[in-house]
Amino acid sequence: MRILKMWTGAGILVLAVAGLLWAGGVLPVADGSPQQVVAARKAMMQAIKLNLGDIGKKFEAGTLADIAANAASVEVMGRVMPPLYREKHESAYTGKGKYFTGAAPADFEAAAETFRAAAQKVNDGAAAGDKAAVAAGVGEVQASCGACHKAYRGAF
Repeated sequence: MRILKMWTGAGILVLAVAGLLWAGGVLPVADGSPQQVVAARKAMMQAIKLNLGDIGKKFEAGTLADIAANAASVEVMGRVMPPLYREKHESAYTGKGKYFTGAAPADFEAAAETFRAAAQKVNDGAAAGDKAAVAAGVGEVQASCGACHKAYRGAF
């Protein structure tokens, strides 16, 4: 079972890193179109969700030391996020769902910094083996996600 968990965690990290490299322009992209930017945003949000889910599983299993890699990945995504949200790109969203309504760059950067700091608290708590600190940090990450989504997302 432990090997399965390790392979699952490794797979998630590989996908997250690949997504970050693509979002960061390291891997080739077709044209930098609004559709690509929106696709990168969606991939990043999925990677964050997967990492937080993995953190939750590791927390429940009591393997706090294994959480650090996920927390570091989430923190890095917070650093990559602001450039992807410079423009609204509302025309790139299709179907029904939520879209980015826009934010002043300084406001979005402040929200991303709150997110990054919370992820760092998770990482620090995991490194210290402090279950309460990990739980508090995860709560702060989730609160920062909710605050940003509430402020900067609208239905389409």
